Amino acid sequence: MFLVNSWFRNTRYLVLTGIYIAVLMCVSFLTIFFKASDGFFQLTSGFYLALCALMPGPSLLIVGIIYGTMLDAIAGGLIFIPMTILINMLMFIIIKGLSKYLTVYGTIIFAAALVFIYIPYTGLVYGFSDSVIIKALITDSIQFAVTILVGFIIYKGLSAPNIRKHLFEFNKTSQ
Repeated sequence: MFLVNSWFRNTRYLVLTGIYIAVLMCVSFLTIFFKASDGFFQLTSGFYLALCALMPGPSLLIVGIIYGTMLDAIAGGLIFIPMTILINMLMFIIIKGLSKYLTVYGTIIFAAALVFIYIPYTGLVYGFSDSVIIKALITDSIQFAVTILVGFIIYKGLSAPNIRKHLFEFNKTSQ
């Protein structure tokens, strides 16, 4: 608890947390129109993973819950909100937890693979017919590739020393 409190006492950290929610929502609104049958492709998953790798502390856990919930609610996928929250939380945990053992790019790939959890959930929601599962497999495979590609590009772009210094480096004292 002390660790979480020390991060959220930093005003700059709190403001950037809100900005990241807003940025992910704006990107989501722009990409919500890339529909694929019953689902849609989101560039924000890769963006979220890159931010998880770059931003210290727990704020991206909150960001993932809020932006995922808002996106599913706006897109009309209310039934997917619990799964989206779970997947975004697991993505955060994987990025933070495996960063000691894998490269950033390895953690992004591993966390992006969680998108395949939607396949059995889609089967539960729409029925386990072959067409539903195959469609979900194709859609989620494309989403997996897009998430990795966007995650790598955003991470590479935002990890430049000047950008990293201004957006992702904090002293944990109040500002």
